[in-house]
Amino acid sequence: FHHTLPTTDYQIFLKFVAAINIANSTSTNDTDVYIVQQLLDQLVEEFEHLYTQRHMSSNVHSIQHMETVKGKPVFEHQGYLYIVSKESGQKVIWCCRNYRHGQCHGRLHTINGQVVQTVGDHNHEPSDSAGEVIKARTKMSDASKQTGRTTHDIVADGVSKLSDHAI
Repeated sequence: FHHTLPTTDYQIFLKFVAAINIANSTSTNDTDVYIVQQLLDQLVEEFEHLYTQRHMSSNVHSIQHMETVKGKPVFEHQGYLYIVSKESGQKVIWCCRNYRHGQCHGRLHTINGQVVQTVGDHNHEPSDSAGEVIKARTKMSDASKQTGRTTHDIVADGVSKLSDHAI
C-alpha cells in the first residue's frame, strides 16, 4: 500500500491498522482501549480534513455533526451558525442562531446539505470560534454517551483541542 497510496492516505491507513491490531490483541487493558480511541479519533479528524480539502469547495458545504444543547442540528456557513427554521423534503431553511436574542435576519436555504441561497443580512460579525466550540461540545457529548471514560477525561481532552481563540 505504501507505494500505491499518497503519503497522507498511507499514514491514516497505518493508524487504522495500529488501532485494529491493538483492539484485536488477546490481552487488552484500559490503556490499550484509550490508545485505540485516540488513534481512531485522530484518524477521523485527519480523514475529514483530507476529504474536505479534496472534495469540498468553499461554496458547497456539508453539514458537520454539530448540535445545540437540546440536540438540534447546527449548520455553519462562512463563520455564521444557523439553526433549523423550516424543513420541506430535501430543502431546509435555516435562521441565524442570533435570530431570537439578537434579532439577526440572516437566513440560509440548503438542499441536501448544499447552500443554494442566502437571504437577509447579519447584524453581527462572523465567528470561527463559535463553530469550533459547538463542534467540541457535540463531540464531548457524544463521547460521554458512547464511551466509559470519565467526564473529567472527556472534557479535558475536548478543551485541549480548542484553539486559543476559542478558549
